[in-house]
Amino acid sequence: MSPAETARMRRCFKVAAVWEGWSETDQAEISAAIRAALDAGDPEILACWQAWLEDMSGLERMTALCRAAESRINAERKAA
Repeated sequence: MSPAETARMRRCFKVAAVWEGWSETDQAEISAAIRAALDAGDPEILACWQAWLEDMSGLERMTALCRAAESRINAERKAA
């Protein structure tokens, strides 16, 4: 796993923890499971964790919504 992928997982984890209301115990358990997958170097499990954290955080969807809004605003500005 690249440093960029690890950094993205950390960002997603932080957002998901807040949005989903994870307790400190939840966060510790999830962190331990992810750490075990990292330590094992298991790419399939890490890919699952990446996808799950991305989904739980909503960051990908929010980014897509922002990009769509930017495109619409720019198109309206050009048309005016």
